[in-house]
Amino acid sequence: MPFQALSAFNGESPLGDWTLTITDTAPSLNGGEFLNFSLDICGVLLGLSKQSLDDFVVVPNPSAGQFDFKLPTGFNADVKVLVHDLHGRAIYNKVFTNQPQRFHTIILDAVSQGMYFLNVSDGVRTAIKRIIIK
Repeated sequence: MPFQALSAFNGESPLGDWTLTITDTAPSLNGGEFLNFSLDICGVLLGLSKQSLDDFVVVPNPSAGQFDFKLPTGFNADVKVLVHDLHGRAIYNKVFTNQPQRFHTIILDAVSQGMYFLNVSDGVRTAIKRIIIK
């Protein structure tokens, strides 16, 4: 039996640390234990809107190693750009510090042919595109 309905938190900020406490209030000493627990939270996603994701463009793709990209709408301040391979190894890592332009170029000239992931993040939002080096 919940102490309070979760609807009591409607309108609260989802940011910060939240603590969920579960207490066994039954007076028995049966030594019960939780075997499984899940909690689904529905609300505003802290990701990108479809329009913003459609605005994240990488060209040409595939490429011989030079990619031009346009940051998604709404990305501000410092933007971290990371390219990693299928094993999760970072092969490119750069921070564009407080640059107002949304168009950038990365050059991956010492990288083997294959599929990689271009990840851009402003610390709040993250967008990922698959890129191919031929």
